[in-house]
Amino acid sequence: AGINVVVGVIFVWKEMSEEIQYELAKNLMEQNKMLIGHGGQAGLMTPAVLIGGIPEGFEENMAPGALRYYKEKGLWQKYRN
Repeated sequence: AGINVVVGVIFVWKEMSEEIQYELAKNLMEQNKMLIGHGGQAGLMTPAVLIGGIPEGFEENMAPGALRYYKEKGLWQKYRN
């Protein structure tokens, strides 16, 4: 028996605009079913993995646009509890 660990992390440039960060997070969440259909690791990037896997206290280091999207859609509250 083995242990499978999936970590969904996306790094962005510090200079990336907040709007592009927002759109990137939005597309990853809303197009997840399409990503699953293409196979590979991208389809494993579910809200539970992307948001639930963020370490405590890391919120201040997150891309502000992505964090705004997660909170607006209620995903942050759902997967952080």
